Amino acid sequence: MTTKPVLVTGSTGYVGGRLVPKLLESGCRVRALGRSIAKLKARPWAKYPLAELAAGDVLDYESLRKAAAGCRAAFYLVHSMGADPKGFTETDRVAAQNMARAAAAAGLEHIVYLGGLGNPDDPLLSKHLRSRHEVAEILQSGPVPATFLRAAMILGSGSASFEILRHPLELRVGDTLDFWRVLEVEPPHRLLLLAEMKLPGEAVLEFHLAPQGDGKVELKQTARFLPRGLGGIVYWYSLVPFHRWVYRGMLAAIAAAVGKLIVKGPEPCNRSTRRHAKE
Repeated sequence: MTTKPVLVTGSTGYVGGRLVPKLLESGCRVRALGRSIAKLKARPWAKYPLAELAAGDVLDYESLRKAAAGCRAAFYLVHSMGADPKGFTETDRVAAQNMARAAAAAGLEHIVYLGGLGNPDDPLLSKHLRSRHEVAEILQSGPVPATFLRAAMILGSGSASFEILRHPLELRVGDTLDFWRVLEVEPPHRLLLLAEMKLPGEAVLEFHLAPQGDGKVELKQTARFLPRGLGGIVYWYSLVPFHRWVYRGMLAAIAAAVGKLIVKGPEPCNRSTRRHAKE
């Protein structure tokens, strides 16, 4: 195996923080990039013999170029989630341009970019998803080959989207959670999200908390889908068998994140799913 390290940007994020130890365990040298060395050192994998820590920012070309020097490939796992379309679009654009330039200057063999779903030609595509596709175009337009991995919202304890769901008091109507947008929020009891990924219809996801007494609270999650034509109907019913598995996993992640026990559920109820967790 080559001794050149792999550069991981966004190494303290949800995906990057889980990718780095997997690479290290496989025997790969990893150079983890972050704005704060102190934050990088706090990671459990920071003391691995094959781990290198590099201070830098994707918005600072010079620091990114230095971090990429001597590496053989890079994982690009960063994106902006600001509410201002002009702000996050320009930030993503500059960061991607810096990555493409730094990769070329360092002579990297490959870039792996984790982006989002959707068709960039779709006029209804959200601005955040459109920005993800623009980043992919910028990276792939450079001399270093770039692979564009398209993923839906990655939800789990520690991810930005999940942490925001844990703290609805911080949410406002119009805020984005990866590929969802907040339609309604009633702290601390209700949250309604609209899916902005490419779908054959319109999907909304609602979370509702209701105290049950005796130190317990019911978490009711309702997914609704308005299909667009026959394709939308087939799409929805093809997912129905997986709903129980998905909801069970989400309930376990939420309960673990807040340090509470699941005392019952999930249970289907009137085409929705109830969750019960000890308060």
